[in-house]
Amino acid sequence: MSRRTKFIIAAIFLVLLAVPAVYLTYTWQPYKPLILRLEHIAPMSEHDPLGYRDIRISVENTSPAVIYLVAILIEVPGKEPSWANPTGIVIEEYQSGGSVPTVPGAMIIGPHRRVQLEGELLPEHIRAAQRGDLLGHHYWESQPRRTWSGFLTWLHKHSPPLVQNSINSLRPITDVAPLESELEPSVPDSATPHASP
Repeated sequence: MSRRTKFIIAAIFLVLLAVPAVYLTYTWQPYKPLILRLEHIAPMSEHDPLGYRDIRISVENTSPAVIYLVAILIEVPGKEPSWANPTGIVIEEYQSGGSVPTVPGAMIIGPHRRVQLEGELLPEHIRAAQRGDLLGHHYWESQPRRTWSGFLTWLHKHSPPLVQNSINSLRPITDVAPLESELEPSVPDSATPHASP
């Protein structure tokens, strides 16, 4: 084999290695890939779960990666997000009608895509939400990171007990972004439903 042929084969090999490396560089953990916008607050209803108001949020993925969005916890600035008593919340269980792809525990947002998600918000924070004064604490994974985390979980499950403690799956990434508002401040803050006639 000539030296030139060896050089060409080596160059092709390096290119084949570089392609997935570049892909992982851009998609493993893109910087703050999601933009959150409040689009709709449902009218007051006697059937609001636990006093929450139904809302619709658009989520735009600005990155080249597929994003698995685990949850959005909505809170006022300066308050730690609470899973037990959130100011507002968006999770996979609230999505219906197949408007957004889901897997158990996560909503899937394609690269450079914008989707609409259903959630809930406490009525006393409606005006703050309309002004764009709330924050969205969101928990997410990129597709390569989620795939690797799944492999680590499988490896942990099938490894000898002696080495299981050294194998840990990756936790979802936590980001905070303003919950931008596309609404006018017109919905009243009252948390008490109107009585039926």
